[in-house]
Amino acid sequence: MVAESGVHRSGTDRIFYTIVAVVAALVAFAGFAHTYYLKGLFGTPALSGLVHVHAIVMTAWVALFLVQARLIAVRRADLHRRLGVVGAALAVLVVVVGTATSIEAARRGLMPASFGGAALEFLVIPLGAVVV
Repeated sequence: MVAESGVHRSGTDRIFYTIVAVVAALVAFAGFAHTYYLKGLFGTPALSGLVHVHAIVMTAWVALFLVQARLIAVRRADLHRRLGVVGAALAVLVVVVGTATSIEAARRGLMPASFGGAALEFLVIPLGAVVV
């Protein structure tokens, strides 16, 4: 008996995961369109350089997710694995830049208007998200 390496996905699975990745990218875009991607249209306040770095890193993370899902869908696991090394480096950047951005936002007193506590109390939410 010969064991096969790898998992074989049906065409439906490949389409499903591609759709999920596209929807995730669209949700991220929609969620940050007002305050980042399309901020020029809404006249929102200027952002710090660190926030721009954070946005670039997180956009790259979502884009990598989309590309990785698509690579598997088109049966290019070899490229998927090679790009996984980039993903590991990007994951480190997500943690480092996300933590720095969260701390800087708390230092500047930035938090959602709907939060009733102090900025340092709110800091537990983004730091908790980085840990997760």
